[in-house]
Order: sequence, then C-alpha cells, then structure tokens
Amino acid sequence: MSKLSFNKLEHAYRMVFENAKELIEEAKILYEHKKYARAYALAQIAHEELAKLPIIFHEATRMYYGERNNWKSFNRRLRSHEYKNSLNHLLIKAGNLKTGLPEKMEDDVREVNNLKNSSLYADFKNNNYTKPTQEFNAIKAEEKIIIAVKQFDIWEQAEYHEEGNIKKFLHTDEGKDLAIAFEGIGLIKSKIE
Repeated sequence: MSKLSFNKLEHAYRMVFENAKELIEEAKILYEHKKYARAYALAQIAHEELAKLPIIFHEATRMYYGERNNWKSFNRRLRSHEYKNSLNHLLIKAGNLKTGLPEKMEDDVREVNNLKNSSLYADFKNNNYTKPTQEFNAIKAEEKIIIAVKQFDIWEQAEYHEEGNIKKFLHTDEGKDLAIAFEGIGLIKSKIE
C-alpha cells in the first residue's frame, strides 16, 4: 500500500462508514425476505467493516501527531478478519457496545469467521453435508444485525465520518487527551504536548 495523506485517511474513513451502512441496510432487506443466512453474512461483513474505523482513526491520529506510518502493517490490519473480529470483541468487552444479547453470542471470537463462512457456503457438519439455509434462523440473523447496528450507531454519533471532523476532533482538548492515552499504551510513540 502506498503512503496515504491525512485527507485520504479521512476519505477512507467516510467510504468505510458508508459501506458499512449500506451492508446493514441490505442485511435488513434480506432478513425481511427471510433470507437469514445471507442476512447474517452481510451483518457480519458490516461488523468487520466497522472494525476498520478505529484502525483508520488510529492511523490518522498517528499522522496528525507526526508519527511515521507503517503502511504495510496498516494494510494488514485492515484486511485481517481475525484482527477485525478481535477488535470488535475488545470493543464489546470494553463496554462500548452493550447489545443486551447473550454473552455467548458476543464472546465467541474464534467462531465468528466460521459462522460467516457457514452462512455463505455448503459444507460438512456433523458428518452430513448441509447448506447455509439449514443452519441459520431468524434469531441468529437478527442478533448479528443488532450487534452491527449498535456498533454503527456508536460510530455515527462520533461524527468522524463528516468531512474534516477527524482533524477537528484531534485539534480539541478531548482529541489531545485521546492521543495522550494512545501514547500511554504505546499506540503513539511521539511525546504529546
């Protein structure tokens, strides 16, 4: 991946945000038409897409404070299903996403990608060949849609998807406090003043 400017990172943030919104809308349409397996798949993909937002935000913050960016690492994090699912798990556990759903649904990070694949592909299960429509019901699809919608709502309230808002936020005292917190946990190496 070539070097991105701050403006390109903000643009990437907006495009990811908008794409996640569209994926959620389409998951709901599939759900309404009782296409539960595919509704689940799109909701999970939307959830993974939303996990890109803090990755992009972090990289923009680093750039804003003069950090050297590691574009190879950035690209790897954006494309890694495991990384994005782990990040989503962390956000849920940190209390940023209260879903009201059973903890098992939110807790099983190792199975998230397997479930997504099961919602798309026919495969062997319990010594039988099965297809996604046999494995996914309304409840499972609705739970995943709820999780994606609640996470989307959190990012929407932050308003970083509005043009120029990441830079505006980083210029505030609250933005500086966040950068100091990033520094404190090693996500930014520069001394924030």
